[in-house]
Amino acid sequence: MHRTLFVALLFVTLGALFRSYSADACAPVSASGKHVAIATESALIIWDQDAQKQHFIRRASFETKVPYFGFLVPTPTQPEPLAEVSDEVFGSLEEWTRPEVQTEIIYGERTIWPLSLFMLSSKINGGGGGVAVLAQHRVAGLECSVLKASDTKALQRWLDEHGYDARPALMEWIDPYVKKGWIINAFQIAKDQTEKDSLDTKAVRMTFTTDRPFFPYSEPVDQRGEKGAGPVRRLRIFFLANARMQGSLDEKKTTWPGKPVWANPLDDDQRAALVKQGGTELSVPEGTWLTVFEDFSSPRPGVSDLFFSPAAEQTPLKRPPIIHYERRGPLSTASWIFIGVVTVAVVFPVVLFVVEVRRLRARRASSSK
Repeated sequence: MHRTLFVALLFVTLGALFRSYSADACAPVSASGKHVAIATESALIIWDQDAQKQHFIRRASFETKVPYFGFLVPTPTQPEPLAEVSDEVFGSLEEWTRPEVQTEIIYGERTIWPLSLFMLSSKINGGGGGVAVLAQHRVAGLECSVLKASDTKALQRWLDEHGYDARPALMEWIDPYVKKGWIINAFQIAKDQTEKDSLDTKAVRMTFTTDRPFFPYSEPVDQRGEKGAGPVRRLRIFFLANARMQGSLDEKKTTWPGKPVWANPLDDDQRAALVKQGGTELSVPEGTWLTVFEDFSSPRPGVSDLFFSPAAEQTPLKRPPIIHYERRGPLSTASWIFIGVVTVAVVFPVVLFVVEVRRLRARRASSSK
């Protein structure tokens, strides 16, 4: 009876304390029909309000058997030359914003995570007309062509001639950017070791001017997938600005499912570390806030891009603690006997002491009458 009650109370308590801390993959299609997927992705946005300038840093790992592939990133203005960034910057951000770890012992399991980036497969070719190539950069193993197209058909011809999968859904997705006069940054990556099934890219910084800081959240309709299909997608954005920030989709009819999970002003040591790791061109002044967002939606409502503005709530925010469960086998009969002996050894003398104190008090009270 007592053993059953003890076990029941234990699992009720563990159920009340349980928390999960999880963290996003896409379904890109290659021109050759081979699979390309992102294994991990991290993004850091640094917003300079006074200069109306955004620094956009991204690092990703890919799972693919193809020897080369590419992806497109639209920006409102032509970026400055790309710059490689130390991988330490994301390690520091994860360290500063990780939740507290608490340990609970249970007797008897648990889950894990995956991410996001828009990609398409490409083959590195030459040639192409009708599109202005404003600049070409090579940094950290990436080749980037900075494109300005007057119309979508011209851009489609350029993509076709360079081996990209310029399918109808892709051109429908990119058409609004072309009409707005945005820049299309076409990246290409080639493996150093073609026999490997994975590729890790180094962190790269893009810097451009814009009147609103944003994350390229929109994606072609054929990449959004069916609800519940495929792995859970995780998008994590670290955002630096002069205030705690909030994100919203440009499409007013759709709410962004991402949530802030951590927010706090950086101290002097943290600001100095970011400048050292991210580049001396960065401005991280005193009073800079770091806000961390996470989005686990599947499918992602990628109907428009994600824009940021100061949040109404300007108070610090922390993650809930991670409960680490140390799993052990069931208690043996000897263990239960030991618990019983210890309980009796501790509780029984206390009970005897209380009874004796009450007996003495009662005797004194009766003798004083």
